[in-house]
Amino acid sequence: MNHHQLPTIAVGIPTYRREQVLVDTIEQVLRQQYPPDEVIVVDQTPEHTPAVENYLSQRHAGHCIEWVRTPTPNLCAARNLILANTECEIVLYLDDDVIIPSDLIKCHRRSYIDDPELDALGGQVYHRNRGVLEVSPSNPKEGTHPIRDIDHRVEDQYYIGCHYSVRRDAAIKVGGFDELFIGSAYWEEGDFAARLVRAGYKLCFDPFIWVTHLQSPAGGCRIPKNNFHPQWSKTCNWFLYQFRYGKTGKGSWRKAIWQSLRAGPLLRENFLRPWKWHYYWYHYLVSILEGRKRGKSKIQSPFVT
Repeated sequence: MNHHQLPTIAVGIPTYRREQVLVDTIEQVLRQQYPPDEVIVVDQTPEHTPAVENYLSQRHAGHCIEWVRTPTPNLCAARNLILANTECEIVLYLDDDVIIPSDLIKCHRRSYIDDPELDALGGQVYHRNRGVLEVSPSNPKEGTHPIRDIDHRVEDQYYIGCHYSVRRDAAIKVGGFDELFIGSAYWEEGDFAARLVRAGYKLCFDPFIWVTHLQSPAGGCRIPKNNFHPQWSKTCNWFLYQFRYGKTGKGSWRKAIWQSLRAGPLLRENFLRPWKWHYYWYHYLVSILEGRKRGKSKIQSPFVT
């Protein structure tokens, strides 16, 4: 494979309150068989440990990565910053807590060479099961479970936000990522994929191009327990998506209602506090109304005028 004849590719890593696992992820990207043309790290962490701060500073100074710091955590805004800070033809988005094979970049690039009509590609994600401390790159299925149990490539808009690539021009033409998705930004990737499909772009899912998601317990989009605001934002995002797409989206009203109830008023620690039920139900209803308002609004993005 002649590296110089391949489309340019940037790896974009949004990060928030991650330390050594972020360093490990970056190093895996830099050690790829066919390294990316750019590595852009959008850092929303207020303050790192001295060791990680020093590492990122050195890698940035050595032109190994572009380290972009932003004070306000917002996953979709971070994704848009990555689009704005690269001119590469393809952007591969990765979470900051993944294990990747040494040929990941090669496989994504090759996919766009083999299929010139391909506009976005989702790959398999193996989620580390709770309680499993070690996951080997040589056996990603050990101690993990896949997001999709299929054994062939399919044309489909299903993918998960910690591992997918997209043509930059297609992403910008559909408006980038909607910054109306708040908190954990649940369903933001579904919204982005839906807009790509509506615009006529081709999306595929390939189970043979994989990463292992470590699901680090701190930072990222993890929702802390006993904190109702993240539950409110998750419910808001659910209904933003549902009111925007209704029956045409990949979700369903029944699923949105049931899952939002389980994450809010019916969450065990909330249900066992009857003296606060009025508080939980009030914010649940407010989140639905806010989701409806946002779902009927124009997407919020620097690529939309």
